[in-house]
Amino acid sequence: MKRDVLGQSALDFPSGGRVVPGVEGRTDVWFEEYPALTHLNLRGNLDEVDFTASVTGALGIAPPGVPNRVARTSDTCLHWLSPDEWLIVSTLSAGLIEKGLAVSLAGRHYALVNLSGGQTVLRIGGVRVREILTSDCTLDFHPRVFRHGDCRQSLLAGAPVLIRRVDGLDDVAFDLVVRRSFSRHLFDWLTDAARETGYILRAPHCE
Repeated sequence: MKRDVLGQSALDFPSGGRVVPGVEGRTDVWFEEYPALTHLNLRGNLDEVDFTASVTGALGIAPPGVPNRVARTSDTCLHWLSPDEWLIVSTLSAGLIEKGLAVSLAGRHYALVNLSGGQTVLRIGGVRVREILTSDCTLDFHPRVFRHGDCRQSLLAGAPVLIRRVDGLDDVAFDLVVRRSFSRHLFDWLTDAARETGYILRAPHCE
């Protein structure tokens, strides 16, 4: 039985990538996996005095108060999950973020749980990405509805996912934050759905 290790690929992406041509040799979708990111669940009360300022002081960004929005810096994304809950996804170490928040939020009511070992990020992009996602997800991925800076929680191929539209790329792309226990099922389903369009497995790229 394979044991998941923090930073280890949950999907065994080939180091050199892979091209799977579709009809007429096209490759209209691509995939990247980001298995080594820090994932922290933060809970707190935006109405509590200085809570927002304290989080901002530690992370450099304020927790979004508007549903389904993301706040981000060059290394950290803060996703709105509920009125008192956010998911932090970062390239910074969990220890560094935990220490910063512990100092900044000392004496306030909050909860911080490290989920890094149990989640991975699968990025999917390309000219046919919306077609693939909508084939088994009830969300509307039209750019006027699913805007830059948006995130949504939903089911995709029966797996619970948090979906974020990726900013700053020349291509249309979405990040799928998924539990590692569901990641193989989700990846297999997506690549099967993309078999006709063709797809590329790529090494991770920095935004």
